Amino acid sequence: MSDCCTPKGYRQIFSEKNAAGEAKRYRRKGLDGTSRRIFDFIRERGVEGKTLLEVGGGIGSIEIELLKAGMSRAINVELTPTYE
Repeated sequence: MSDCCTPKGYRQIFSEKNAAGEAKRYRRKGLDGTSRRIFDFIRERGVEGKTLLEVGGGIGSIEIELLKAGMSRAINVELTPTYE
């Protein structure tokens, strides 16, 4: 990916190491507090058969949980390739 549109330091914050750490934490402990609140908010409004479009969804933990809860499709648009 070209750096033409990447803000300075972006790749340091959203690095492969950070993505791997977040994924490992999610696999061990599930959703963190903020992600859990977002998940609960969406699920309470009904997800069965719905489609989610999330921009900047990170490792996709909320999407994974919503799919488990009955959502039909989830699309995560991510700027950084390390979180794809």
